[in-house]
Amino acid sequence: MGATLQEKSVDIRTIEKYKNLEEELKKYGLYMDHPHILLSILPKFKAMGYDPKRIKSMKRMERRLKEYVFFSTFCYFLYNNFCYF
Repeated sequence: MGATLQEKSVDIRTIEKYKNLEEELKKYGLYMDHPHILLSILPKFKAMGYDPKRIKSMKRMERRLKEYVFFSTFCYFLYNNFCYF
């Protein structure tokens, strides 16, 4: 009774886009575990027209991304080493 991709209306291109996004994020040490943190920053860049000259708080955003990477890695470590179900 396995469901096919067609029955689930899953488009192969959608899967490919997801995998490409996941690979791009990994290049920067970001993962799909907690996308809300990363996504909270993107609207700020859009509001500033993606113009680095207009973004005065780049260091703060960079620090927030680094905190996200640390938090994501730490949670992954805790889950894999201390969660026994």
